[in-house]
Amino acid sequence: TTTTTTTTPVQRPSATTTAEVNRPPPLRLLLDASPCAQYLRKHADPARVLVPDPAEVAAQAAERLPQLEPDPTLEVCVHAPCSSHAQNGGEHALAVASRCASVAFLSEVPCCGMAGDRGLRYPALSEAAAAPLRNLLRARTQPNHSEVSSLSLSSSSSSSGSTAACVFSAQTPPVNNQGAAERWRRLRGVSTSTTCEIALSRHSAPTSVQFGSLFHLLDEASCRGTQSSSMKQT
Repeated sequence: TTTTTTTTPVQRPSATTTAEVNRPPPLRLLLDASPCAQYLRKHADPARVLVPDPAEVAAQAAERLPQLEPDPTLEVCVHAPCSSHAQNGGEHALAVASRCASVAFLSEVPCCGMAGDRGLRYPALSEAAAAPLRNLLRARTQPNHSEVSSLSLSSSSSSSGSTAACVFSAQTPPVNNQGAAERWRRLRGVSTSTTCEIALSRHSAPTSVQFGSLFHLLDEASCRGTQSSSMKQT
């Protein structure tokens, strides 16, 4: 009787497998401009670099900051750049703004019309694109306007599992012009794109709302919370 013995060859890790095992975790690149983040996300190797949308970064930071104190006299108009739509930038930015101000609402402008620097060379593009914002701000000054109830939006959860929520306060704007002027003095806009901020600031007339960075708004709320905490301790 002849017995045949077969030996299974030992599987040795290939050079590629070894390199993958020894590869460091991907670098997380943080930016404050959604268009730049979108471009790098498209062209970077995700195994080496992760590029989240700035609004998502801000939402995660808001969940982790120990103290955020909203400004009770401030209303914030939130604009989500085109480059952040696929990353739910509007929801993240709205969640952050709602924790920093008394009222937060979306601009209802799908695109600001800048397209890089094209809106600077052809201002009519941005002026036409901002029409929904002008209509929205004009409607918010009407006597019969009131905020819609409340709307909860999911955002990045903190370590405790909690989620941020956007709360629209029920308010009716003042009827007289002097009161309306006082109301709009407390209104500002935020975005995660400098060119969007320029376009909407220029073409939000007659209310002339100034748009700035979402991160500035978050920083201000954090500073207020820190100062209030220090005052209470003293």
